[in-house]
Amino acid sequence: MTDEHGFSLIEVLVALTMLGVLATMVGLSLKQTDERQQYEQTIAVMTAVREAILGKPGLYCNGRRQFTGYVADMGGLPLLVDENGDEVSDLVTQDGKNMVFAQPRGLWTRDMNSDGDTVDGVDIPDGSLWKYYEEQRIWAGWRGPYLTPPADGVLRDGWGNALLFSEGEIITLKNTTPVECEYRLHTTVFGIQYYRWDVTGSASAGTYRCKCDWAFPANVGSTVSNLKPYPGFASPYYRPNDSNYPYGGEKWEDCWETLPAAVAPVIEPKENGINLDYPNSSFRSVFTNLFFGPETLTVVSYGADGKPGGSDYNRDIVMTIYRNEWTGEVAGMAGNTHRSFAESVAISFPKIVTGQSNLVQWRNEIMIPSLPADELGGKSFYFGTAPLREGQLENGSRQSVLIPMGIRSIRAHSQGTNKIYVIPVEPTGNFIGTVGAGE
Repeated sequence: MTDEHGFSLIEVLVALTMLGVLATMVGLSLKQTDERQQYEQTIAVMTAVREAILGKPGLYCNGRRQFTGYVADMGGLPLLVDENGDEVSDLVTQDGKNMVFAQPRGLWTRDMNSDGDTVDGVDIPDGSLWKYYEEQRIWAGWRGPYLTPPADGVLRDGWGNALLFSEGEIITLKNTTPVECEYRLHTTVFGIQYYRWDVTGSASAGTYRCKCDWAFPANVGSTVSNLKPYPGFASPYYRPNDSNYPYGGEKWEDCWETLPAAVAPVIEPKENGINLDYPNSSFRSVFTNLFFGPETLTVVSYGADGKPGGSDYNRDIVMTIYRNEWTGEVAGMAGNTHRSFAESVAISFPKIVTGQSNLVQWRNEIMIPSLPADELGGKSFYFGTAPLREGQLENGSRQSVLIPMGIRSIRAHSQGTNKIYVIPVEPTGNFIGTVGAGE
C-alpha cells in the first residue's frame, strides 16, 4: 500500500504568494533596468546634440585644437524650425494647448521643410556649403549631417518622447522671490561712489525663460552687496536712461517670460544633487550671477512620464548650451603712443544673413589712428560681447560682436595693404598679440 501525501490548500496558497512576490520583484528589477537604460539613452542623445553643435571636446592634432561641429562651421546655433521648416520662437501653438516640438533640423539636413530642394526660407543654400574663402583665408560652411537623421524628423529621448528645444535659459523658482531692485547712490568715500540696491518687488513661483541678452542679478560687480543674486534685477551694468549700460533689464518682466504649466520643465538647483548623474553637466542653480537669453539653447526631456515635473525617472532632464560655451572674445594691439601699425582692423567669421551671398565676410571694422593709447602706451582693439563693468566706457576700440569659436581671421589694413592673421578662437578670452598691415 502506497502512502500518498498531497499539498494542503494553505501550502498551495503560500507557494503561489511566494511566486507572486518573486515575480513582482523580478518585474520591478527589470523595469528599473529598462528605465535606467532609457535614461542613459536620453543622456546619450543629449550628448550627441551637444557634440553636433559644439564639436567633440579634447580633439587635438599636433597640439592644436580641432574645431568641429555646427557652430564652428556655420557661426551660430542651428535654427529651431517646425515640420514645415518655419522658424519657431514660442514653445506652444497659438491656441496655447498643443506643444510645438521645434527641432534643430540643420544638424542633419539642409532641406528644412523636406520639399526636396534647398532654396526656400531657412533652407541652407549651396552657397553656404563647406568651402575655402580665399580673401579671409579660412574654411567655413555646412558639412553635415552632424547627427544621424531621426526617422520621423523629431529627436526623441530614451522613452520615445520628443525632446523640447528652446532658445534661452530656463529656471524654476520654487517660492515667491524678491526680484526687483531700485538703484540709489549710497555714499562717496575717497572719491569712489558706492551703490545700494533695494528690493522693491517679487516674482511668483514658476518656470521662466530668459529673453534678454544678459540678465544680471543685483550684486554682480557691485561694491556693496548683501543681496541674494536672484535674476532679473537692475544691476551695476544697467543704468536707467544711460546708453553706456544697455545690458540686463530694470524689471523682472524685462528679462523673463513665464512658461505655461503644460510645457514648463522643473529645473532643479545643481547643488541639491538632482538631475541624477548627467556627466559633465551644464545644469545650473538659480543662485548664479549671469543668465543668458538669445543664442542659448535649452534641451528638455520630461522623463519617463513625458510630463513636466515628477520624481526619479519621471523627473525632467535639462541640458543647456550656453552662449559663453560657443563664443569668444578677441583682443590685440595695433599701435602705440607714437604711431599706428594699421589704419583699421576687422574680423571675419561665418554667419548666414538673408540676402548675403557669402557666408564669411569682414565685419566690425575698428579705426586705429583715432584710438587713444592706454596707460601702457598701447592702442588696443577688442571684439566681443562681454559686458562692461562700471567705469569701462566705449572709446572706439571696442566692437560688440558675437564671435563663434573656430578658425577665424583678423585683417590689418593700411593704404591698400592688408595682412591677414588666422587665429583659433576659443570660448574664452583670446589675445592675439600685435598686428600690423606691414610696410
